[in-house]
Amino acid sequence: MKTIEMKRTLSILCLLSFSLFMNGQQATGYTKTRNYTAERTYMDASSQTGSGGARIVSDIVYTDCFGRKEQEIQVGGSPGGNADLVLSYTYNMMGQVEKEYLPYAKTGNNGAFDKFSPERWSVYGTGEQAYAYNLTQYEDSPLMRVSRKMGPGKAWHTSDKSVRVTYGMNSTNEVRCYKVSSSGSLIASGFYGAGKLEVIVETDEDGHRSKTYTDSNERTLLTVSVNGEDSLATYYVYDDRNCLRYVLPPEASHRLAETDTTDISVLHSLAYSYEYDKLNRMISKRLPGCAPIYMVYDRGDRLVLSQDGTRRTADTKKWSYFLYDSHDRVIESGEILLSAEQTCGELQLAAWESEHYLPSGTRTPLQYTVYDNYKPTENVTAHPFVAAVGYDTPYTLYPSGLTTSTKTRLLGTDDWLTETIYYDDRSRVIQTLCHYPEKGLRYRHTAYDFTGNVLRKQDNIGTDILETVYTYDDRARLLTKANTWNGRFTDKITYVYDALGRLTGRNYGDKVSESLSYNIRGWLTGIESQHFSQTLHYVDGVGVPCYNGNISSMIWHSGSEAGLRGYKFTYDGFSRLKDAIYGEGEQLSNNLNRFNEQVTGYDKNGNILGLLRYGQTNTMSYGLIDNLNLVYNGNQLESVNDNATGHVFGNGMEFKDGASKEIEYEYDANGNLTKDLNKKIADIQYNCLNLPEKVQFEGGNSISYLYAADGTKLRTTYKTGNATTITDYCGNAIYENGVLIKVLTEDGYITVSNNQFHYFIQDHQGNNRVVVAQNGTVEEVNDYYPFGGLLSSSLSNNVQPYKYNGKELNRDNGLDWYDYGARMYDASLGRWHMMDPMAEKYYTINSYVYCINNPVGYIDPNGLWAQSSLGWFTDNTKDIGRFLNMMQIEIEMQGNISKDQLNNFIYAEYKGIGGRLSDGSTLLSEVNAVLDKIRGWDILEYQKKAMLNEIDEYTSFVQNDYIQQVAGLSGDWKHFVGPSLIFLGQPIRALKPIGALGSKPGSSIASYTLSKAFLQRFTNVFGKKIGTKIAKKVGTNTIGRAIGRFVPYLGWGITIVTTSFSLGEKFGPSTWFGNNDYKWFE
Repeated sequence: MKTIEMKRTLSILCLLSFSLFMNGQQATGYTKTRNYTAERTYMDASSQTGSGGARIVSDIVYTDCFGRKEQEIQVGGSPGGNADLVLSYTYNMMGQVEKEYLPYAKTGNNGAFDKFSPERWSVYGTGEQAYAYNLTQYEDSPLMRVSRKMGPGKAWHTSDKSVRVTYGMNSTNEVRCYKVSSSGSLIASGFYGAGKLEVIVETDEDGHRSKTYTDSNERTLLTVSVNGEDSLATYYVYDDRNCLRYVLPPEASHRLAETDTTDISVLHSLAYSYEYDKLNRMISKRLPGCAPIYMVYDRGDRLVLSQDGTRRTADTKKWSYFLYDSHDRVIESGEILLSAEQTCGELQLAAWESEHYLPSGTRTPLQYTVYDNYKPTENVTAHPFVAAVGYDTPYTLYPSGLTTSTKTRLLGTDDWLTETIYYDDRSRVIQTLCHYPEKGLRYRHTAYDFTGNVLRKQDNIGTDILETVYTYDDRARLLTKANTWNGRFTDKITYVYDALGRLTGRNYGDKVSESLSYNIRGWLTGIESQHFSQTLHYVDGVGVPCYNGNISSMIWHSGSEAGLRGYKFTYDGFSRLKDAIYGEGEQLSNNLNRFNEQVTGYDKNGNILGLLRYGQTNTMSYGLIDNLNLVYNGNQLESVNDNATGHVFGNGMEFKDGASKEIEYEYDANGNLTKDLNKKIADIQYNCLNLPEKVQFEGGNSISYLYAADGTKLRTTYKTGNATTITDYCGNAIYENGVLIKVLTEDGYITVSNNQFHYFIQDHQGNNRVVVAQNGTVEEVNDYYPFGGLLSSSLSNNVQPYKYNGKELNRDNGLDWYDYGARMYDASLGRWHMMDPMAEKYYTINSYVYCINNPVGYIDPNGLWAQSSLGWFTDNTKDIGRFLNMMQIEIEMQGNISKDQLNNFIYAEYKGIGGRLSDGSTLLSEVNAVLDKIRGWDILEYQKKAMLNEIDEYTSFVQNDYIQQVAGLSGDWKHFVGPSLIFLGQPIRALKPIGALGSKPGSSIASYTLSKAFLQRFTNVFGKKIGTKIAKKVGTNTIGRAIGRFVPYLGWGITIVTTSFSLGEKFGPSTWFGNNDYKWFE
């Protein structure tokens, strides 16, 4: 545990005494003539007790006389600890940040303020020293809004490639006006008058423009992407109560504008629509091409019933239900078949009369959840703790607010998957026990160091044991990872970093080594190993330069292939891939066009209208293998016609034109594909999670899937003729026909038959390009089309099934689908066949589009969202908030998310360690407990409302569609990101290469910032004296810590903050706001 106590000093004498006391503990290199704040992180218990050998990590922030950050220094932050990492800031005449310099390493600095010197940035390459900063310029007006942003890099600065922002008002006949009638229908009402709306125009480095129109209530009414004369417009329509009622994506708004009507068929097939009750609770929503989803709430505003289109089609009396505990946490969910048919309105009326409403009917529970303790309940009994040598045995008996046990039904069966989670006294998971039907109990032990890094973990797979041991430097950078299988067979991976802390190399045992390189912006430019190499070009190379981050060309070499191969890429004005032109040699000028993939057209929603694909047609022949014309009904595919006469040779992938009918694809009421005549699929059945349950082929063959009710895939059954093959998935263990054949690791897998480790050598997207055995033998080589199809030249690509994006490829019966977890992907068509569960996060593009039609620059981790394959290089609050939403999605899926996944999102190709996020229950339970407490206080109603609003504002970032309904809160994640960035001073992008992210309870930026933010907000509302008392009573630090635990990977470990006060030149005494004996941390 780490604590800090802040107290207000009331006299100059006390202030000076405190300053002298703190200065006595500081490193000798600190520049004491400047204002600074020093932060120390204790790396082990001896550091706190003061015993010998203490390990302390120090950071320092120097500020000017106005309190603005001048320099941030990580003392000894460079790998090896021999150099400081330094970040500097400069300001314009108005006091705004003008230049944020990239970090550099300086030896022998020991925390001292460092003056500018151009050679400091030589690490970024020849000629780049003068351009190693982010430039922000502002408009010349009292509003001082950002007008221009330019990132680092000589190529950008010398070519004047920057992001430009202009502000203005709408003109006549520019923005259509839509309204909502009293009956809820959409009304076209001409155009907004000139000057009625504000418009912000942002132009990126390649000249691509986007416009955002807002009204006087700051509601976004229209977003437009512009490409010459073409544009993609998305309209947002609100009712008189400020509720979003319709969203008209580009294709819908285009068709409605053409006819100047509000055609109901267009709205149903292409638009989003919502209905609300008088309490502004969403009671119905219709997604494009889907039947409405109905929702019913109890008196506590908690979602208790919902019904989607497929349930209603199967039986109008079938609903999903949710039961809650006293803290509004879901403790039981499932399906209910009502004893009598009732309308949504009738159910809502009945629900209003009860705090815990559930109509009469036959319930089929799908999941039970237990919190706070390990006592047996009526439905769930916890698995006993299993002690293991080298792992903590004490566990917390009452982990308040945390999930302790779950019991999850295997859909379509009476079997259950039961799991128990044990925590240490810092709420860290130390043991997870999971009982699989037929396979028995499996468990994982986890051990941590003092600062919360995972030191080792042990997976018990029946009688087999896989243990992984990690080592780190003091900045939490992973140094080594060692796997041991059954105590005898071991592999080891070591990690290499440059002076800035960027990952520059990995060594797999003593047979395989890999090096990584970057440009000045931190974008990956090269991967080099004995078995696979790749070079990525953005503004250089043989392709058309792309300054906005798109990849202009890519060259690779795999396995024993002769020569270099690659693609040149071109994009349209919306960054959608147009042409991927294949070539060979350094200039990609040899053997041109052999494996081209070219999109000949998109509709306004991003649906591919035409696709050309070239490939190998014979032993020595190449040509056109796909010439596709795609026809849609709304966003749903109706038919595909292939005009190519050539067919792929060998093991490559192509579209199989197996039918010639007007309707070749059919969908259910939830937008899921149910028939594909081209693949000879007669029927696809889905479970209640919209995951495929059975794919039935015309000839009698089939593929069946078994899922748990939380979405975990447990079994795939392949039936081909009289042969049946069953593959079981138990965590990272894979069985075939009951025999354990493979165990997945973080970097590959183990074949159980010979106890052999195998490594995945991946490209910039995490595509498995080469599989190498531990002895250095190349076992498999995979080359891919941009949209993920396998080139026919791939070598032995049936050794293992994990291919594109590291996802499992199912080729049985010609299915050729990649399993991303939440959805299945068809690379031959470049689209999904199921609706996106997060469709409402991406209104501007349709739910079936893969990676916003930019498969070169984006990946999809699990079928839910697209993210840049380059990683996360932004300080934009929208991007940060989207990242937090993504983590919350993982939680709702009740799946595990590893640091590997997080770090791949944050920066390219960084490999971290596995971990498990909190399920969010801690935050929600603590927040709701505080809300209940406030509602019961004997204070004026306006005071209650003010406090509730403040808490709502700062905690709503964790809410999305489902959690909002559960918690009864509403709001926007940007309110969380704001104070976090204030504390950080927006150094996210600059700090990115310095060290691994991750923190423990009570030590994240979220914990620290939000505790202070809550206090400040209460003092703003009620005054300092009363506000401080209320803040203490509410427990703002508790909420801050809860949020900190919920996003543990957001921030750096913040421990003891020491503040120095200087009376040096031009500096007066510094002060800070605190509270006597107020503990900000646990």
